Parts: sequence; C-alpha cells; structure tokens
Amino acid sequence: MLWEGYVALQKAGGAFDDVRSRMRQYVVSGLLLAPPEATPTEARDAVLAAVYAASPADHDILAAAYARRGFGTCAVSPPRDSEDFIGIIDATEMQGRVALGPVTAEVIASCDRDRVLDAGETARIAVPITNSGAFALSGVAVALSSATPAST
Repeated sequence: MLWEGYVALQKAGGAFDDVRSRMRQYVVSGLLLAPPEATPTEARDAVLAAVYAASPADHDILAAAYARRGFGTCAVSPPRDSEDFIGIIDATEMQGRVALGPVTAEVIASCDRDRVLDAGETARIAVPITNSGAFALSGVAVALSSATPAST
C-alpha cells in the first residue's frame, strides 16, 4: 500500500529522489507514532498523521492510495489477537468516521427524585458524536426510539 502511495506521489509531479526522501520520512515518522503491536489500521493512521503534519496535500494523495487497496478511512482491522483475520472490513472510500461517545441520561423534571424515569417525567439524553476520521462528515443524523409506545 505504501508503494501505491509512492507511485501516486510521483504521478502528482514529484521528482524521484524527492518523493523517495519524503516517503522515507513519512514511513519512519509514522512508525514512530504507531503504538506497540499496532493493528494495520493503527499503523495506517499513524503514517497518515505524520504525512498530514508535513503536507496535507500529500496526505490526501496517500489516503486515496490506501483506499484504492481497500484500506480506506473506514476500514476495520481484525481484533489484535486474531489468528484468522475474521472481522476485517475493507473500505474503498475516504470519508469521515462517526464515533459515538458514552450515552448519558439525566432526569430533569422529576416528581419523586428517584432517578428512575416515570410517566410524566422528563429526561435529557446526550449522545456525543465525534469524527475520528480524516475527512469531514456530512448528513449525520441521530434517531432515538423506544420500545414503550407512550414515550415521546
């Protein structure tokens, strides 16, 4: 995959020695940023972070090269201890990646203050949404539903 990025940078107009030097710097910096025993996607993210710090334009070229090989921004590595690679998810697009934080619920209008939502009481539910991808998110929507028909 890094070879694909190297070729893409050359096609973008880089001289051979210049591209080779930049790629060497990107890979070494990325591997230094990667956690010990990194999954393939953690290593990809570390290399792309190093590239972005040096050149956002090169980052987009290399991210597209990763995506062409099924290692796009939403690809998922198998579990760290996998021996059969079950759980790997290919992705060929470059996009944002929705990450949900811990959901919290707070009763804000209570008749008995028992922290249990009863009929007639009101609660506020917070769902933090972040973009853990390298590209902008668009059209993000959240829908809340309940198995209790009387809930609104």
